[in-house]
Amino acid sequence: MEHIETRRCLRCGAVLRRRNHGEVCDPCGRAPRPPLRTDPLTVALPADFYTRRDVIAALGTYDFATFFRAVRAELGLSQEGLGLLIGVDQSRVCKIETGAQRLRDVATVARIARVCAAPPGLLGFGAPPLGSAGSRQAVSWLERRDFFTIVAGLALGVPGTVAAGRLDHLVPAVETEPLAHVGATDVARIEAATAAFRSWDNQRGGGEARGAATAQLQWVVATAHRASCAGEEVRDRLLTATADLAALAAFTHYDVERHEDARRLWLVALDAAREARNTDLTSKVLRQMAHQALHLDRPDEALRLLQVAAATSLGTTTDAPAATLAELAAYKGWAHAMAGRVGPCLRALGRAEQAYASPPAGDVPAWMSYFDVAELNALRGHCLHVLGYERPEAAAQAEPLLRAAVEERGAEHVRRKTLNQIALAATYFQRGQDIEEGIAVGYRAVAGAGSLSSPRALSRLRALAKVTARYAKESSVATFRARLQSVLAGGQLPA
Repeated sequence: MEHIETRRCLRCGAVLRRRNHGEVCDPCGRAPRPPLRTDPLTVALPADFYTRRDVIAALGTYDFATFFRAVRAELGLSQEGLGLLIGVDQSRVCKIETGAQRLRDVATVARIARVCAAPPGLLGFGAPPLGSAGSRQAVSWLERRDFFTIVAGLALGVPGTVAAGRLDHLVPAVETEPLAHVGATDVARIEAATAAFRSWDNQRGGGEARGAATAQLQWVVATAHRASCAGEEVRDRLLTATADLAALAAFTHYDVERHEDARRLWLVALDAAREARNTDLTSKVLRQMAHQALHLDRPDEALRLLQVAAATSLGTTTDAPAATLAELAAYKGWAHAMAGRVGPCLRALGRAEQAYASPPAGDVPAWMSYFDVAELNALRGHCLHVLGYERPEAAAQAEPLLRAAVEERGAEHVRRKTLNQIALAATYFQRGQDIEEGIAVGYRAVAGAGSLSSPRALSRLRALAKVTARYAKESSVATFRARLQSVLAGGQLPA
């Protein structure tokens, strides 16, 4: 699977090379950097940022419109990304930047000062320094060197994993009043809302469900943090519902290629799932993070995450549900396929098939409701399709599995069906057989993508365009490639 995008250095603006997975270019990366703080919520602004006249003037007059634009320009953040960091809704960030609203709330200003490590004197605060310009922590959870340690510590319950304690503050502040007391009926309503967002995401993609799911999560996190519960069982159920919703919100951000935001929200999900002692949901969150790593062409990172997922049940997965074991094994197969390890890939797929054949134990949780024989076929087929780039015979094995997955998908899984169609179309070109059928499936995949708000599908379409290049001289292939290129050149899915 290929992920192509133009990325620029956040310090000098130069185009980053493809091998560079960081946020700065090599020359900037070699330049001296100030020491880092242990606070994971302090952004990495340049050392001279708070000596700039425009920044000093903006903070001195509480001109947060200018300040927000300056911070976003330095960090390469969207309004929503800045809002997630400082605990302000994107709509409010927009209003502040356009001058439609002034920010005067002292508590909010203090929080912004802490997150942005702004010298308090510039804001007229007489409190002890909140952090100098020379001591701040990078915001990139995707590239943090200690990120895996934080993930493993949260998943396995290692004390002191994050110095700041609970990670609820990674979710922006909520303006609406949370519940003061929570009963079973309240949790049921949260679960029903999450189910609706999940259905929306499956049918339309993360772009449409993301905003609503995130707004709901803000309220749910505030409620879980402050409300009293009608017993320990309700408390655990509320935390589980919080984790499930956070994981869904994270996946919707991932689906629209907002990878930093997705990782922050997954950490919130891990924290809540661990506190609820829900090892199956903890494992599910880790598998979603592995899915992202595979999408970003990081198979070894995915395997490390999957190892932690397997260790969440006291070091063993023998008691885990069949679907959990099957997906875990299939994802390992996917990682091995990306790394070109044929034997480990095939053995992992065999374990996935064997695990799914085991009788289910108890009710299927909401976060695994999608996992059926179509999903198993899709994962096995996709792994073999990835392996097929090096071994065409694997693509021949992938084709019937992917075709079966496409045929078995219902209307409630439009995105999954579309992504499976893209991989299925590619298998014909990998094998060099039945090219016309591959074109026909490809057109259906492009049409399906047009009904989605899922930019992640563009990455799959890029991979499809690449594999068709060998047959570009054939007129029907050339016409199909022209259609693909028109979609990809616009950087958006077709209408």
